[in-house]
Amino acid sequence: MRNRVTQLLSIVSLAGSIAVSAQTTQTRPVANVIDRDTFEVASIRPVDPQRVPGAGVQTILPCSGGFELTPGRITITAATVYRLVAAAYGMYCPAATNLGIISGGPDWVQKETFSIQATLPQGTPSYTFQQLQNDDAPKLQAMLRNLLSDRFHLVLHRTPKDTPIYNVYFVKEGRVKLSADQTKPSQPANPMASPLEVGNDPVAGTVRVRANAIPIRVLINGGQGREGRFVIDKTGLIGLYDIQPSIIDVGPLQPGVSSWPQIMGYLGFKLESTRGPVESIVIDRIEKPTEN
Repeated sequence: MRNRVTQLLSIVSLAGSIAVSAQTTQTRPVANVIDRDTFEVASIRPVDPQRVPGAGVQTILPCSGGFELTPGRITITAATVYRLVAAAYGMYCPAATNLGIISGGPDWVQKETFSIQATLPQGTPSYTFQQLQNDDAPKLQAMLRNLLSDRFHLVLHRTPKDTPIYNVYFVKEGRVKLSADQTKPSQPANPMASPLEVGNDPVAGTVRVRANAIPIRVLINGGQGREGRFVIDKTGLIGLYDIQPSIIDVGPLQPGVSSWPQIMGYLGFKLESTRGPVESIVIDRIEKPTEN
């Protein structure tokens, strides 16, 4: 059945992972926006926790869920509504969880899962999962927002939340260079592109890192939540970048301590530790969908 949305309360997708607002600490009103990107057909089914592959009732996490994108279709397997909201509104889910950037709603939003199969309208760009995770799939994200509004009756609002943050600046060229591959989000991903690869050698105290044709936000997301603070992209770097294969001496690390700040410093970035308001999402209303 084609989903028809004549009018809905919509929130403009958060740029990057979350846009910072330093001008107000009060709840921001949500504008009325008609968002016309909808799935052709969408099937939603609740998943028995005992049948989630590799998981039991106790192991379902807020960011549980798998996404498979093929031309003209998206398949979402055993995903929480929390995970769907994060994807739809351009948030890196682990950071949203660790820092409380998505809040509100009943307990089942984070504990119950749903599987969704949906058909995309003809002409929808062939997005990759990486593009969806990095807030680079605008039409697909709009379809997810409409699905949440229409089928789950989701109502939410944004409000600034004061939290520790890192501002990230690019200060030294050399190890991070503009890639020859500048495939646009509306084009199929270049098969020669490779994701960010990070390998740890605790014994040697080193980290291996490399990547081809990635957005800088992939590096930024590497520190989201892991550092106990939100990471704001102040680099101004637009497009896709290559990271030369590097072996970085990080020395012995204590359990639970991240090597991400050292990796970023080695690659030519500067981290500024501070506090500030970031836009968070508060779920005001949500209902379980009827099975179809």
